[in-house]
Amino acid sequence: MAEQQKHHYIPSFYTKRWTTPPDGKLIEYRLGYQGRIFHRRTHPDGTGYFLGLSTIERLPPEIANLIEDQFLQRADNLACQALDHLLAGTPNVSNDIKSGWTRFLISLKGPLKTMTAD
Repeated sequence: MAEQQKHHYIPSFYTKRWTTPPDGKLIEYRLGYQGRIFHRRTHPDGTGYFLGLSTIERLPPEIANLIEDQFLQRADNLACQALDHLLAGTPNVSNDIKSGWTRFLISLKGPLKTMTAD
């Protein structure tokens, strides 16, 4: 079985924009039992993920996380660069960075695993 990696459906580069000093954490809210709302302080890497979200369990362990490792991490890196350019007001960026930002926006619909569970 493949190692269960954290696969973020909201990348850390995006959630780190809501952190506060001095600990660099943000507040995560979640809906719990009987509609109760819970909150906790957490690092951006500690929220917005599921273990093994992009893992293809039927593949051998050495390639089960290939989608995350080869495609999604690259897409997140490009989207991070795009956000940095947007916030800096840089007018001219490469097509790769523009495409990375577009893929990021499309991905914000949320993880399919949570919509199809049960």
